[in-house]
Amino acid sequence: MIIWFFIVLQSLLILALIYIWALIIYLFISPKFRQYPPMVPSFGRQKKVMIDKISAQLENSHHPLNVLDPGCGIG
Repeated sequence: MIIWFFIVLQSLLILALIYIWALIIYLFISPKFRQYPPMVPSFGRQKKVMIDKISAQLENSHHPLNVLDPGCGIG
């Protein structure tokens, strides 16, 4: 009896994994997904590069800029 429980549980976990990977692949090949900017990691060297570019943009701006920070990164 317990062996069937583990077989069913393992089957469900494998199906869930297949579903997740299918969804990830769909997102990467979907043209709608490509409309949005890519995720940029905000740590290490990338963080310094982003801060430098934003600082340069703010220095060259003569009017206030609106900044939208949706979500919580890769959290």
